[in-house]
Amino acid sequence: MTTIQDVVAALSRANCHPTRSGNGYAAYCPIHEADGHGHKPSLSVNPGDKVPVVLNCHAGCSHDAIFRTLGIDAKATGKAGAAGKASHKATGRRIVATYPYHDASGRLVFEKIRYQPKDFRIRHRDASGAEVWNKPAGIEPPLYRLPAVAAAIADGTPIYLVEGEKDADRLVAAGLCATTNFEGAAKGTQKPKWRDSYTAALAGADVVLLPDNDEPGRAHMQHVAAALAGKALVRWLELPGLPAKGDVSDWLDAGHSIDELKALAANAPPPAPADERQPADGTPPPPPADDAQPTPRPT
Repeated sequence: MTTIQDVVAALSRANCHPTRSGNGYAAYCPIHEADGHGHKPSLSVNPGDKVPVVLNCHAGCSHDAIFRTLGIDAKATGKAGAAGKASHKATGRRIVATYPYHDASGRLVFEKIRYQPKDFRIRHRDASGAEVWNKPAGIEPPLYRLPAVAAAIADGTPIYLVEGEKDADRLVAAGLCATTNFEGAAKGTQKPKWRDSYTAALAGADVVLLPDNDEPGRAHMQHVAAALAGKALVRWLELPGLPAKGDVSDWLDAGHSIDELKALAANAPPPAPADERQPADGTPPPPPADDAQPTPRPT
């Protein structure tokens, strides 16, 4: 029979950092928190009344799936698997979107699964074809919709770079080429989430940056702009009338059109230095110094 000490040892091996909490443990979930850092742990591990171990992932990952990921036979824990399934059902989670990530050849690398209430998990298939709920080991995440991005670069088609897969899919459904990086945005004080491989993939591209209307969104796109400088044609488009923390999907939902977006993008300027960026509330930036030269727009 599997004991709570066996589970804690398996969580430690999986880099889930189990720590004492009451008469049990708190840990990162090995399924949806495989990075093992950066947020509050979601998994509770406690001794049960009728079974040795009861697991509860507060994001809704099932008891049995967690044991499988840890390499533990759920049957060896008694009837705890049934309790885990009940907990999973009680969360009311449901899959609302699946975002496939492909490499440049079109091979599926992994899928990012979006749940409601909002949560994300990663799944892929191993060499045997078995479904595994984490990122493939040793694989750097590609840009979202990478094959379409490569085709757009070859055709000279503008590529809209947004903050998330939802926004990218919204633009693609409207006939545009759009992409995003796997990890999303980071605040200006955090380590940027843009990878050198993303810059390499966009070399020679015509890129329109669409920052979300918040500090992390602009900080993220400012870093992207710096990374792409001299390697791609880059334009910066802050959407007029976008509410605080809004994104391009919110802007379209407010009644704006794709044709309007394309017209704005065609006239969008190159990225300006961060200290010259116009604030989101519309307050004009300070005038440039007398010897400053205007930044030329792309033709």
